Amino acid sequence: MAPSPNPPSSSHNANSANANNTNDTQTSTARLQIPQPLPHPIPPPLQSTVNASLLASNTIPTLHAALVNAAQASGWLENVKRRTLELLRNGECHSYGELMARIQKEAKEGVSVTNGVNGHGAVNGAGRDVVDVKVPEAVYQEGIRVLEGCLRGMVDVVTDE
Repeated sequence: MAPSPNPPSSSHNANSANANNTNDTQTSTARLQIPQPLPHPIPPPLQSTVNASLLASNTIPTLHAALVNAAQASGWLENVKRRTLELLRNGECHSYGELMARIQKEAKEGVSVTNGVNGHGAVNGAGRDVVDVKVPEAVYQEGIRVLEGCLRGMVDVVTDE
């Protein structure tokens, strides 16, 4: 089923709406039609329409604030700082690009430390606590909760029945 987003009427689009009154922008736009079950991956036209609606309704700053607060409350931001310093001090990363790639990978997958004997007879990872920077599930759940709340006001779910 193809998504059928209803674009806002030309007299009430995001360009002509009063930028100081986001409620007028939200209430004057037609609701988006979202198919259920949602296809995976989300079709690009539907994704673009949802993104445009989120931007027009000023949802992005709300979502950003919620994610930062959840990350901070979980200790994740501090863990990222500690892990970054650890990677730089240990010489495991030598450039910004290398560091970012490593932190992003560990944030998605977690840290895996293999204990084994290195070429010098010492045990790898022994006596060393590695800071885990995997994004906590609570941070994802808070982002989903806030996003669902914001979308609830602008989306109608259409089922294939």
